[in-house]
Amino acid sequence: MRTISSLALAGLICLSLTAGSGVNAKTVGVAATAMPDTMTTPPSLNERTLVPGHSLVVQERVTTGAMGPAQLLMLDQSAVTVSAQSELTIDAFVYDPNTRTGQMAINLSQGLMRYVGGRISKNGAVNIETPVATMGVRGGIAHVNVLSATVVEVTLVYGEWIRGETRSGQGFELTQAGEFTRIELGELPTPPVIIPTRTIQQAATSLGIEGPGAPACTAENDRRGRLNPGPSDGNSREAETAGLDSGTGDRRDGGRRNRR
Repeated sequence: MRTISSLALAGLICLSLTAGSGVNAKTVGVAATAMPDTMTTPPSLNERTLVPGHSLVVQERVTTGAMGPAQLLMLDQSAVTVSAQSELTIDAFVYDPNTRTGQMAINLSQGLMRYVGGRISKNGAVNIETPVATMGVRGGIAHVNVLSATVVEVTLVYGEWIRGETRSGQGFELTQAGEFTRIELGELPTPPVIIPTRTIQQAATSLGIEGPGAPACTAENDRRGRLNPGPSDGNSREAETAGLDSGTGDRRDGGRRNRR
């Protein structure tokens, strides 16, 4: 797998955060890792090979081949990792580093995606659209697996909640770490259940995730010339470890239910 070094990648993200529109108003993130058969199609441009360090823009489509996963790091410090044979499009991304707020929307049409929340998801939901359902993720880590055009599986690995609606208008909600639901087109979502931690670990391993996440950075740390993988960042070491090792995270009291 081709990668860009952590220091170089963090530098690119920090530079974009601190310089804002003066560098490139369209840049919303960078490719961190990619296999040689991973392709990208920026809007109004031809398909090309995705290489680490490539700047991402809104409406860019990323397609992985059979060789393995790819990881994208966004300017709000969120991370999106997709498995082999996946396809996603960055539908929308707006981020204000001063207020640490914004909007983000991803269209996953095929494959397994692991979303590790950044600053946008701490203040609002990040939207994920699939062929079967649309959902919002608030905080933490989510796995979304589009098995086919008619089946999707959703897991709240860690965080506040996932809330969504199927194409037929049936609502669903996951509020506890490790909760899982399966959605088939035209059917009710299955009742949320807690799945074993090893199942979540296996999904992460299939994405090439064996250890802590990528380092995070802030504008202040960039000015000081150092990195800060603080526990409050969604793709920090602590968030990754808590989500995979303990299988608990921030559990919330309350019933598990499907919303109609």
